[in-house]
Amino acid sequence: MAYYIKHNSAPFGPYENEHIKTLITQGKVTANTELSEDGITWKLCKDFSVFGDMFVRHITIPLLYLC
Repeated sequence: MAYYIKHNSAPFGPYENEHIKTLITQGKVTANTELSEDGITWKLCKDFSVFGDMFVRHITIPLLYLC
């Protein structure tokens, strides 16, 4: 699947999803970057299931033992 990226209100692309993942890893695409599959309908990168997991932060919560 290919996606367009909106930057400064202008669309760029399309780019394959592996390239988008690389841009996410490099910090060039963020969770709030707008993407589109068709160049018409836009939504945030974090809202695409294929990319959303890349923005999940894992939190470690220590277990408390009460005596």
